[in-house]
Amino acid sequence: MEWLAGGGEGTSFAVPHVARRITQAVNSNIAYVDYYNVAASAGYGLCTDDGVKPEKVAISLHFLKHDLGLDPANAIMLETSGDSMEPTLRSGDRLLVDTRRQHILDGVHVLVVNGGLLVKRLSSEPSGKICIASDNQLYKEFLTDASRFRWGDPDGDDAITVIGRVAYRLQAMS
Repeated sequence: MEWLAGGGEGTSFAVPHVARRITQAVNSNIAYVDYYNVAASAGYGLCTDDGVKPEKVAISLHFLKHDLGLDPANAIMLETSGDSMEPTLRSGDRLLVDTRRQHILDGVHVLVVNGGLLVKRLSSEPSGKICIASDNQLYKEFLTDASRFRWGDPDGDDAITVIGRVAYRLQAMS
């Protein structure tokens, strides 16, 4: 690599355009995703802090788009805390969340409920209600009307605000 970038031993020339191309190829495959240093509770809920400013995390653009089907502009990352989503999610897992609005509320989602940031499994019931459940059987599930759900920013009323669908988890091997 050094030889390509600047010429190796026995060469009397430098190849800076090769180094530039390598750098451009690497940089064109990087996306920056907002990482919020808050934890979505896999339990009974954590209060959210409206003042949290995101950091930027570099992730492979190819991985985001082709492997996960995510647009970097609609992806965020945050952490999970608690045991209610075990064994699917463990406390400390980092979650890549797809914030695109979707019509079907099935799968694991990040929600704001009564000011608390949660990660829960949602499933649509034939009755028109949505089941909000934990994967850990020690926690009770509950049903609520689909009309209570909305996408976007929480506004403090009794609506359940969907932040997004969990697309991927990063789990430490400790």
